[in-house]
Formats: sequence, C-alpha cells, structure tokens
Amino acid sequence: MLLIVTATVQEMRAALGGIAPLPDLIQGEPLPWPCAGTEVLLLVCGVGVINAALHLGATLATHPVSRVLNAGLAGSFDLGRVALGATCLVEMEIWPEYGLGLPDRVDPQGLKFPLTEIDGAPVWDRLDLAPDTSAADLDVTLPLPWERAVSLTVSTVTATPERAGHLRKRYGAAIENMEGFALAYACRLRHIPLLEVRTISNLVGSRDPEHWAVTKSFSALGEAMRQLLPQLIQTEPA
Repeated sequence: MLLIVTATVQEMRAALGGIAPLPDLIQGEPLPWPCAGTEVLLLVCGVGVINAALHLGATLATHPVSRVLNAGLAGSFDLGRVALGATCLVEMEIWPEYGLGLPDRVDPQGLKFPLTEIDGAPVWDRLDLAPDTSAADLDVTLPLPWERAVSLTVSTVTATPERAGHLRKRYGAAIENMEGFALAYACRLRHIPLLEVRTISNLVGSRDPEHWAVTKSFSALGEAMRQLLPQLIQTEPA
C-alpha cells in the first residue's frame, strides 16, 4: 500500500486536493483515500521530528505500507540554485542537531553512540535517500527538471542570515525542512522505499516577505503530485 505523508493539513490539501476529494484529515490518524480505483493511505504527521517519527512509526506498525511518498514545503539556502516554487527530490537527509554540541559545531559521533545500525552500518546524522534508485525500484519515471537536493532536518527554523550561512557552509545542504530525517529513518528501519518531494516556499534565514512564496510553492506541490501520483497508483500492487 502507498502511504502519502505531509506535515500539515494545508500541505496535504495543496498536494492532493485537486486530484480527488479528501477525507477529513486529522493529525496522527492514517486515513484511506480512494484515488482512481486504488486505495491510498494518507497521514498528516504533524510538524517536527517528534511528530513525524511517532506517527509514521505507529502507522508502519499497524498498516501494510510498502512504499512512502513524503510531500511538503521547504526553504532554500540559495535562491539562485533552488528558486522559489522549484520542486526538489531529496537525495540525502541530515539531522544537524544530533551529537555533541561544541562551540562552533555539532559532532554527530561525539557521543560515541550511533542512532542505530542498519545492515551493519552505523547511522549518525545522515541518510542517503537515492531518489532515482527508489524511483527505479517503484517503476516510476521522475520529471527531469526536478532538482536533486541535500536537505537539513531541523527543529528550529533558521531565522537569521548568520545561522543560515553557518549551516550551509557546514553541511553543504540546498534546502531545510522539519520532518524529512525522521520519516527517512522510520522507513529505513523497515526497509520501505521513500520518495521525498519538496517545493520551495522561502529563503532560509530571511523573514523578508519578498523571500517568501507559500502560495506559489503550494501550487507547485499540487502540480508535482499530478505528475507523480498516477504513476505510483498504476504500479500499486493488486
């Protein structure tokens, strides 16, 4: 079964509302959604890594989910590279807040304890998502113009240019979100393929209204799902 996850009701409505009528969405409750003759599962997980891990983990434990699509908004560290309204496929998720906090950085191995081991390899602060490999496994063709992006998952949205510059220099990430690492982690633990699609709503580190385009990014999210979802539904196991 395909599970579609967004952080908020607004993102789910933007992503899927133009495709078929949606059920009454409630945070944390997985709900069936009939679409083109196929039943899909929808989950509004809530904002942040705790909500994402808690509610996706519970859903995977109680439903026969075989693949996950995460759709949502994100901020761009460089609008010259990833513009407002652009669509991104996340190729790596980094959690920059795990580890030993030093004056100028966080050392993910400073505590000496990885988050877990998967297939014999320790997981510290990052996970490869390999969207093109996942798409091939799912028999899905990804639109060529979509950016492939390294993403930071944060618990505190970056609100200053200084903080944004530090994170960009330290991690080389292109975008910032608040749930991706937790969702990727839950899926990786259960060996479930994940595609994470993000559309750009703002410049990371800026509160200037000129650097925000939420309506544009919502529209882009809906268009991305109209391109991707029919393929996923066609390849849904009977």
